[in-house]
Amino acid sequence: MGNRFNLSGLFGFGEFCYGYLDEQRIQNMKHYKYSGEDRSFYYKFFLNPFAQKCVEHTPYWLAPNLITMLGFVLEIFATILIIIYCPGLEATTESEEPPSWIWLYCAVANFCYQTLDNMDGKQARRTGSSSVLGLIFDHGCDCFNVVAQALTVACAVNSGSSWKTYTLYFVAASTFYFNTWEEYYTGQLVLGEINGPSDGQLCIQLAFLVTYFNGMSWWDEDMYLVDGFSRSTAVVCLSMVMCLLTLSRHLFNVVFKSKHHQFKKDGVCVALTRLIPYLLVNGLFLLWVEGSKQDIFRLHPMLCIYTLGSLVAKMTVHIMLDHVTDTYHEPWRKSIAIVLIIAAHTVLTGIDAVDEEIMLFEFFALSVVTTAHLIIGVCNEVSNSLEISVFTIDTAKAKQLVFGKSK
Repeated sequence: MGNRFNLSGLFGFGEFCYGYLDEQRIQNMKHYKYSGEDRSFYYKFFLNPFAQKCVEHTPYWLAPNLITMLGFVLEIFATILIIIYCPGLEATTESEEPPSWIWLYCAVANFCYQTLDNMDGKQARRTGSSSVLGLIFDHGCDCFNVVAQALTVACAVNSGSSWKTYTLYFVAASTFYFNTWEEYYTGQLVLGEINGPSDGQLCIQLAFLVTYFNGMSWWDEDMYLVDGFSRSTAVVCLSMVMCLLTLSRHLFNVVFKSKHHQFKKDGVCVALTRLIPYLLVNGLFLLWVEGSKQDIFRLHPMLCIYTLGSLVAKMTVHIMLDHVTDTYHEPWRKSIAIVLIIAAHTVLTGIDAVDEEIMLFEFFALSVVTTAHLIIGVCNEVSNSLEISVFTIDTAKAKQLVFGKSK
């Protein structure tokens, strides 16, 4: 077997990140079998065959999680470029726009991430290294990529610190969270004929290319025959419509079609209440930024979204972990309780009595630390429980499988 390499050794404080898996959850996890399907025509006729061809030319010793991480790093680097060149997520004049090559890079990086995300599972099956760890690691990267990608798209369409930016984030995060919620209550991940991971990513790539050729200011121009309705507004409104249709489908699949034992155990009412913490946290955020005396979202739009995104990512990973360990899902976590306590304090004392910038930085620190604790702890515990590494595989076994099949 390949050398053991886990996240605790990488960051040096893994011994403090534990307590997410008990013996029963570990045993349940060992019996987990993934079930899923992507029904998108774009996926079936292009993305899937293309990813398969790429995997056939991938070195047998390359761990699936490294493939996932490579795509994630490409996307994070795109976000870093936005932070450097356009931290306000908008350009009021042509001279303020970031270099056009950034948008070409964003389009290429997004397509590479999408392709690598399709390749990692194929590489895992090809090398005999499929595991729950890979599923959790992939899902965790997707959680954070939702945040990074939403901000990059918001900047590309010149949304700035407006309602359009956090709406684009809500669209992406809600679709992802409801999809995970549906998977928990149906036992399978089924993506529809038109879905975000396949068709939605194509639309994002096209948006980046449009900005590359026309500039960010192009999105501020009014739609043809519609005065006062910009192209960026049209994109956001269309995204909202598609999001509502997708969420409706998730609700329908759980409420009317699910025969999974978790749904039978909880029932419709309990299943729906599992969405309350997500809706509550996002609703409180919306009330804060809209009623902020210091106009906090205008001052720190990226920090606001990253803070909220980290908390939502933590909630999403928890429900995914409960799914693969076949465990009762408890959505009310400690970090949510802190948010509710601070919200209650603000209501009682008034927003004027709070330094919103300090509160934002405190929230950001809290969300990053608790989310990092979760990700490192879960990967470390799963790695130790299954006796597999995060970033290496059994190269001897992989070589035998790959070249044996070739013969």
